[in-house]
Amino acid sequence: MVEISKKLYVIDSVRTNNFNDVLIMQKIGGLWQKAYTQVPQCDTKYGVYHDYASDFRGDYTLSVATGTDNGRIKIEFSGKYQCFDVDMSVENPLIETWKKIWSLQINRAYTFDFEKYNPDGTVQIYIAISK
Repeated sequence: MVEISKKLYVIDSVRTNNFNDVLIMQKIGGLWQKAYTQVPQCDTKYGVYHDYASDFRGDYTLSVATGTDNGRIKIEFSGKYQCFDVDMSVENPLIETWKKIWSLQINRAYTFDFEKYNPDGTVQIYIAISK
């Protein structure tokens, strides 16, 4: 468990649901396409999950963000987090890591969870933990 404080700048956001949104892949793909065309390749990018309606089964907002202030909307959050390294060698690495997280008994806060996409190609998922 790690204590984290972040200040990020939103590129774009969508409201979606992991289980009932038939357009989820198009929505998320469009967000990331925009991020990779607007943010330099060497910048770390973030997928921030927030405004949860309930738990991982409910609606939430996904914002694609960067740490670079380019006059975008700022989001700030802090708290205790559990980190999961994404194994990029498996098929559908992000989906498989999220499935693993959903299956664990974690006391989730459902405030701000995020994926961190590093310039070196590694990815971590940080889950907010209730205090």
